[in-house]
Amino acid sequence: MRSTALEDKIIPYQKIKEIMKSIPELRTKALFACQYGLGARLGELVQYKHKRKNELFYETTGITKDKINPIIQGGQRVWICNIPNFKQIKITGNVTGKFARKEPYIIEKEKWLFEPFKEWYDLSSGNFFVFRYRRAIQLLKEILPDGMYPHCLRHSRATHLRRIFGLPIEDVQVFLGHSSVETTMVYSKPNISDAVNKISTALVGLGD
Repeated sequence: MRSTALEDKIIPYQKIKEIMKSIPELRTKALFACQYGLGARLGELVQYKHKRKNELFYETTGITKDKINPIIQGGQRVWICNIPNFKQIKITGNVTGKFARKEPYIIEKEKWLFEPFKEWYDLSSGNFFVFRYRRAIQLLKEILPDGMYPHCLRHSRATHLRRIFGLPIEDVQVFLGHSSVETTMVYSKPNISDAVNKISTALVGLGD
């Protein structure tokens, strides 16, 4: 069956782990872990300047250490990262833009993802990543498979949260910072092959 446009943007979970293992530099590992693990837009993690139609500029610092909070949820330690949500900007006066915030998280139990994140957390201060958007794109494009780009990590995380971990679509919506669940559905449409397999398994149990 020919893959859909969405499927072309998804990197399999095991491939994500393989890429992580192959990255030699800790900073790039941490950036990769944050964009995939938090399902973030890349510009929400690093220093980024925005230009709107009214010609005003807004600059964000990305993820900062003081906005990362480890808490216990369900008996597990969870690292909640309070980051800007680019799709929900509010204009205040004629000069500044105020971004809404969202709180995606990394769970310690997902060790291959958490360990480079935590190691970089321990070494950093202030801004988590002290470089700009274009440099971040360059770093990630060097390690991603051909035809993939950094935003594919966001697509992939959303899809994995639904298909592999079974999160309800509403939880994925909050994780990604979408204002509408319809937008989230675009990122994580169900896989027909998975659905057919589940139906076939159920039919065996029914004796058909």
